[in-house]
Amino acid sequence: MSQQFVKGFTNNHLTWVMVDATDFATPESALSAVTKIKIYGKLKSATGVNFVSSGTGSLTNDIQHVGASATGIYTIALAKADLSDASAAWYDQYVINLSATGAAYQTIVVDGGIWISDLSAVASDIRSDVSDMHSDLIVMSGILSDTYSAVLLTQSLVSDAHSAAVVAQALTASDMSDIASRVWSAKYTAHSTASSFGSLISDIYSRVALAQSMASDAASAAQQANSRILVTQSLASDAYSAAVVAQSISTSDMSDIRSAITGVTATITASDISDIASAVWAAKYTTHSAASSFGSLLSDIYSRVVFVQSVASDAASAATQANSRVLLNQSRLSDVYSMLSDLQSDFQSRVPKAVATNSQLSDVASDLVSDLKSFIGAGVTVASGGITTASFAAGAIDAAALAQGAAQEVADEVLNRNLAGGGSGHTRNVRNALRGLRNKAVIAANELTVYQEDDLTVAWSAATSTAAGNPLVKIDPD
Repeated sequence: MSQQFVKGFTNNHLTWVMVDATDFATPESALSAVTKIKIYGKLKSATGVNFVSSGTGSLTNDIQHVGASATGIYTIALAKADLSDASAAWYDQYVINLSATGAAYQTIVVDGGIWISDLSAVASDIRSDVSDMHSDLIVMSGILSDTYSAVLLTQSLVSDAHSAAVVAQALTASDMSDIASRVWSAKYTAHSTASSFGSLISDIYSRVALAQSMASDAASAAQQANSRILVTQSLASDAYSAAVVAQSISTSDMSDIRSAITGVTATITASDISDIASAVWAAKYTTHSAASSFGSLLSDIYSRVVFVQSVASDAASAATQANSRVLLNQSRLSDVYSMLSDLQSDFQSRVPKAVATNSQLSDVASDLVSDLKSFIGAGVTVASGGITTASFAAGAIDAAALAQGAAQEVADEVLNRNLAGGGSGHTRNVRNALRGLRNKAVIAANELTVYQEDDLTVAWSAATSTAAGNPLVKIDPD
């Protein structure tokens, strides 16, 4: 039977079964008032176990049967004070011992639970991180879109250059080799005139570098979790494809230099054009890696695209881990919901829609009176004139309204009333006046003695005076 206490609840409910100590099976009934409960607490930061609280039949609240007494099922609502002491306001784990004569001992270990506010904070952090990363991805998407547009423009320009090459002069095999070498070794920074191929390649490089930076930022954000990292993978894939196109175009772009070569009158044949193109396409870009050359630039672009792929892969891994943590939080929230549902069911079973017995109503009234006394406190008085004749209906206080004990106290106070009025307890009271009519009275040596109801204890005495014939002419009490 899994049970859990949650810090911050007014009451944490504990439920258990008491069975016979001999056969360990027969339910034990009518033990709610005699069951002894002892609670111990443990902290993860300490090695010892602390005694927290104990009681018989109750702690702050009473032990109660669940359903019919014969089922042997009991429950108690443990208040905050029952689960805390001077050593700790809350423990990570509780060990609870339950015992009663004739019943088997019960030991229950209950987890101290979690803070609901912690779950709320985790969910809030996840939502915030997802929002931040989404913003970064939107910016990155725009940059990649711009890069792709630039690549398309480059492709168009190369096509134009190829068309122009058809009318260029014929070259020897050596000339074609020299042209290819010059193309690959040329410094792109030396060809940065506005709208030139050099400036275009430089722009592409700058945008790919910015894309790399944005991908790195996206990876950092993904550490906080978001399934949208799949979008990053898609965008990174598009960036790689675009970069490959850029690499290819940059190689063929160099053929436009042919249009600048003059001085040879021979006509370029279709075979010559094919040979030039083959020489440019077949050249290894790694052999043309001088600083700031087109070969080194394309090498850098390729390296950065590979890095973007790696960052996207890391981001995907982080997103997978975050998804697992979100599922764990979902599971914990489900457990909290189950506890709240159990609490509601327990409350409904203990307080049905219609109160079943007068005893339950009496308990409710008693609790209300106790709470009011605690709230109002001692020393409350009714103001002068606060109770008037209008406060009571005619005949409101009758014999039925007075308990026998109350009526007896009123009668005793009447007997104890001072005959002079204004007080009670003087020897000249109603009780002593009536004793002379009913109890033993003796006249001896000019003194009258009246006894109490046992005819042994003197109640009061009086000096007497007699005349001739000893008639009683005077009684003078003390």
